[in-house]
Amino acid sequence: MSEEPVESFGVFRMDKVKMSAGGKLYRLIRHFLRLDIADNVDKTRVEKDSFIGASTPKEIYDAIRGRWDLVDGLRSDAVGVLDCLATTTNGLPKGEEQEWIDDVIAELKSFYGEENFIGAYIHRDEKEVHVHSLIVPLETKEVEKTRLTAAEQEQLKAALEADNKKFLTVPKKPDKEEKNKKVWDKYKKDVKAYDAFKKDIKPYMKKLGFVRTENKLNAQKYCGGRAVLSATQDMWWEHVSQKYGLGRGEKNSGKVYQGPTSLYKWAQKLKIREEELKEQEAKLKQDKKNKTKDVEAELKALQDEINKLNAEKTR
Repeated sequence: MSEEPVESFGVFRMDKVKMSAGGKLYRLIRHFLRLDIADNVDKTRVEKDSFIGASTPKEIYDAIRGRWDLVDGLRSDAVGVLDCLATTTNGLPKGEEQEWIDDVIAELKSFYGEENFIGAYIHRDEKEVHVHSLIVPLETKEVEKTRLTAAEQEQLKAALEADNKKFLTVPKKPDKEEKNKKVWDKYKKDVKAYDAFKKDIKPYMKKLGFVRTENKLNAQKYCGGRAVLSATQDMWWEHVSQKYGLGRGEKNSGKVYQGPTSLYKWAQKLKIREEELKEQEAKLKQDKKNKTKDVEAELKALQDEINKLNAEKTR
């Protein structure tokens, strides 16, 4: 009897690297470029690896810093780089590997923006072919001025009047002590009208130069909570994995893919060592407890002897 084929899943993982975590980024780069060879790597197949984009440490650092230099109000505790991994749990037919790799890279550039794509590092020297990539989560946004000067308000008012549109000011909120329902109803109506007004004036604000461009590092857009991560996994399955018959995986299962990497092996060893240390700690506590009992017993015996001697002395 022939065995049923094992289902293979598409895996996409993101890890955040803060700007201040220079050591972590350094180790990632050396791992991706195979400057450091882990124990699970087949050294005879390293030559089959390939890199796209920045492919030396200097090129990678220069490309990353080039994106960081564009950021307004740069903070050292911000997430400066996303470490992404695309792989499968049971591989792909040999004829589909290169096509899958091309689709992975195309999706990375489309999803994060080609300008934020630093490089892709294709490893064919481990159990499964996989693609590492480095992304700078730089987002460019248009930010409208929240407060206009009197002169700017006059400019906006004139532009609106030229198109027969009414200029509205920010509604004034009634005092908390106001009991008149009509006053509050009017305020709510004015707020609703003003919200619509703000949407209508966007093209006028831009035309008059009351909008500025702002560049920010925004990892929250990609890693901001379970809903965002789940949507990303859905997108990855629809755009890449589904084409190759790869499963999406169970939603909200809490399961995490642990690939055959040196980092995973190190984490497993660390977990075992932590358990050993906990056992040793428990043993030491028990030994201390036993010794305390022994000392207490000796003290009680001495006290009994003293009491006995005192009683004889009294007699």
